[in-house]
Amino acid sequence: MRRVAIVTALALLVFAVAASAQEKWVRGEITAISGNSITVKTADGPMTFAVDKTTDVVVRGGSTATREAHKAGQEGATLDKLFKVGDKVEVHYSEAGGKMIAAEIRGGASGAPTSPAAVTAPTKGSSASGIVTAVSDSSITIKAKSGDMTFAIDPKTQVVGRGVGTAAKAAKEAGKPTTVTTFIKVNDEVRVSFTEKHADEVYLLRAAAK
Repeated sequence: MRRVAIVTALALLVFAVAASAQEKWVRGEITAISGNSITVKTADGPMTFAVDKTTDVVVRGGSTATREAHKAGQEGATLDKLFKVGDKVEVHYSEAGGKMIAAEIRGGASGAPTSPAAVTAPTKGSSASGIVTAVSDSSITIKAKSGDMTFAIDPKTQVVGRGVGTAAKAAKEAGKPTTVTTFIKVNDEVRVSFTEKHADEVYLLRAAAK
């Protein structure tokens, strides 16, 4: 697994160039875990995803598990140390050679709906990863493998990821309103989950070096 990120409650605060240019995502419950795959029960049935060193894992406690693995002389935490059967996850994946390859496995609050009010939330969709080339309060453009992709942004767009909670808190303390541009900048690496050309979620994968 390429990197493991620890996700805090603040980091998952919601505001109203990966393996492939365009991917799909699905939410569900883990039913099986092995060293190189994970099986998830989804609304469309069980789906098994291949996991390799390019797969990103975003989960609470990931940093602790990784440190423990390093102390034991291991390269990193294995899937069974990060997840267990029954956990709810969101998997972003691409398809190649008849396999579904996990680009990202996100646990915790980003998994399948866990409350009655959330049961109507989407459980699958499309996503694209790339570098931000332009961003405003109404749109975002990323440079993906297939070229530039532009998505509409509105108050329903969610912004999540590492550092989002900190930025929101700082803006609030300063008495400033928060917009998408508060969190997302040109040259940031993001993953956009979208419906048609509307950005449902912008996930900050890596902030650009300052």
